[in-house]
Amino acid sequence: MSVTANGMSEALTVALYFLISREIGGSGLFPGNKYFYDSIDDQSYAPSIADMTIWASTTEHCKNEAFNHTNGDVIVWRYFWPELGKYFGLEVSKHTRQKKKEKKKETGVDTVQVPEPSFDKTKEKADAMANEFDLVEWAKDKKPVWEAVVNKYGGKVEAFDWGTWGFFMWATGKSWLTIGSTEKARKFGWSRIDNTYDGWIETFRSLENAGILPRASAIRAASAARN
Repeated sequence: MSVTANGMSEALTVALYFLISREIGGSGLFPGNKYFYDSIDDQSYAPSIADMTIWASTTEHCKNEAFNHTNGDVIVWRYFWPELGKYFGLEVSKHTRQKKKEKKKETGVDTVQVPEPSFDKTKEKADAMANEFDLVEWAKDKKPVWEAVVNKYGGKVEAFDWGTWGFFMWATGKSWLTIGSTEKARKFGWSRIDNTYDGWIETFRSLENAGILPRASAIRAASAARN
């Protein structure tokens, strides 16, 4: 999760996806597969990687050693994905349609019915890379939409070209766990732990402060006003 163009820019790619989805009235469905959607995953926050690099290169007993890095917590995309969408004023379902209907019946409150990912295309592909839809293809005609977002709320038009759509397809299309172990680093004295959600939000805010993304507060205010 870093704030400039690079080969594995998850945070920027997700921000572009949600903001464009919101602009065209999309629901921001998770592009991966059911296995990965319901499995645990870990992440690495760029400032923490930098911190570990300094620690490892300036600590005598870490000389000539190699270490894995993760934040120190885990997430489940089913619950994490909607929270990221919410930051950009987009309601993304984390429950089934049935649960949505029960809530409406119990409270008497009219609720928006947000489609639950069906994963129909990836059901029988539990042993291979599989994505519910091709994010690279999805993005091919979306630059004009991003330009419209920028014209309304701010940000950089060229940021669209920094999205790493293929990488995020790979990151969410796996049918196996990729949990990293930091046991060795902990034994050598590494103690930093980062909250993954906080790391994503701080990265989004860094992108906003750099003028790359529009201010999410303005986006959320606009969403609230039109609802």
